[in-house]
Amino acid sequence: MKTTRVAIIALACTGLSPLHGGKAGAAGAAVKRPSHAELVRRATKGSHPLAERRGVEVVEPGSMEKVVGHRSRPGLIARSTILSHGGSWTIVPKGAVLHVPEEYRERIVGEPAGRLLPWSEFHARNRGWLHAQRVTMEQARGEAALSGEVRDNHARLGRVVVATFHNGPISVKAAGAVRLAAAGAGTEAVSLAE
Repeated sequence: MKTTRVAIIALACTGLSPLHGGKAGAAGAAVKRPSHAELVRRATKGSHPLAERRGVEVVEPGSMEKVVGHRSRPGLIARSTILSHGGSWTIVPKGAVLHVPEEYRERIVGEPAGRLLPWSEFHARNRGWLHAQRVTMEQARGEAALSGEVRDNHARLGRVVVATFHNGPISVKAAGAVRLAAAGAGTEAVSLAE
C-alpha cells in the first residue's frame, strides 16, 4: 500500500500520468494565453461573439453618435411630472398627480431647476400645498375607482394631490381622467375631479 502511494506521488511529481499513457500532461506543454494583439486579430477576422445574440449591436470605437441618438423609450424625466417649489424639485410618475388647484399650476414645470430631492423629503418640506393620497394597487391599475367623496375632498383641500402607494408616488390609470396642461410647461397632470 505504501509502495503504491509512493509510485503515484513520484509519477505526479515528474509529470507522468498513467491516465495519459505515461506522457507528460495532456498537451505536453503549458497553455500560453493569447496576447492583446492576438485577441484583436481574432476579433477582426470573424464576427463578434456578441453580434450573434438577439438585440445586441456591436459598436465600433468612435461611432457612439448613432447609438446615443437611438433610444427605444423616453428618459425618466420625459416619463415623469416635475413638481418644483422653493429652489428644489422632485419627480413623480405621469398620472400620479390627481388634482391641481389653479393657484398651484405653476409648481408643475416642464424643466427641472434647483436641487433634486427625493419624494419623501420634498413632500415633508411642502406639506402646506402638497397632499399624498393613499391608493390601493387596484385603484392604481384602474380596476377600482376612487370614491366620489375622496374626489370631492381633493377639490375642497385646495392642495396638489399626488397618489401614493407604500409612501411612494404611483401613477393611477382611470377611465375618464381629465388631462391638465401645466402652465406654459407642456407637461400633463391628471385630475380625477369632474
